[in-house]
Amino acid sequence: SFTAPHDPNVGPSPYYEMFDPARIKLPANRGVIEDRFRNDWGRRIVADLGEPGLREFLRVYYAMVKLVDDQVGRILKALEASGQLDRTIIVFTADHGDMAGGHGMVWKSTGAFYDEIVRVPLLLRYPSEFKPQRSELAVDLTDLMPTLLELTGQPIPQGAQGQSLVPYLTGRKEASQARRYSFCERVGGNRQNSRKLDASAKGTFMVRGQGWKYIRYADGTEYLYHLAADPGETINLSSPPAQHPRKQEMIEALQGWQRRTGWPGATNRKGIGQ
Repeated sequence: SFTAPHDPNVGPSPYYEMFDPARIKLPANRGVIEDRFRNDWGRRIVADLGEPGLREFLRVYYAMVKLVDDQVGRILKALEASGQLDRTIIVFTADHGDMAGGHGMVWKSTGAFYDEIVRVPLLLRYPSEFKPQRSELAVDLTDLMPTLLELTGQPIPQGAQGQSLVPYLTGRKEASQARRYSFCERVGGNRQNSRKLDASAKGTFMVRGQGWKYIRYADGTEYLYHLAADPGETINLSSPPAQHPRKQEMIEALQGWQRRTGWPGATNRKGIGQ
């Protein structure tokens, strides 16, 4: 069994016993483990500690999420008490997710592009502009800067990578006019060990949208998931011929994005992931 350490000099936290490990529901895809990620830290932690360790990890993780929620609630109450709540643009997001047991992993330390790690929350509140709604737009964090600039009446730089979400969330534009896909990348170092992007740098890329996800790892391995039918990302459809039209469309979208963002060698099929 696995027992959490306890410091006798520290008083009990109100969050410490809030979640019962035995009652935590484990993800259905926790047994779907890709060989390429077996040595990732997130997988090794679960492999070493087993299910009791996974449940303890999740207990602590959920308590941390509850702690964050409570502090956000304090901020919102203070804004409301001061009369500033409806005059304040509120954005809640994160830089990454947590595998939380999915695919037999925890934490963020993995080379995978599963939704557990890359699909982060994004909540916007500004009642003078937005009505309560849930959007299915293909969005990434580069969209925050142009969105906030437009909301505050500031010009959006011509070279901004993201798109303002304001026209779509206010109804001035239809969702069909927005881009179809969002993109994500993980780029390794180059031969000079500098931050300059050159052709020697290896990259892994993800395209997500329209209920699908395409991933190409730096070694050329490809994955295609039909998220609408397989949200746990358990079946790789990159090979069946029936899925090739969708795969090719996402590859072309990725090539266009790479050209716009200056990725070396992005003008041809071979350039993806090199």
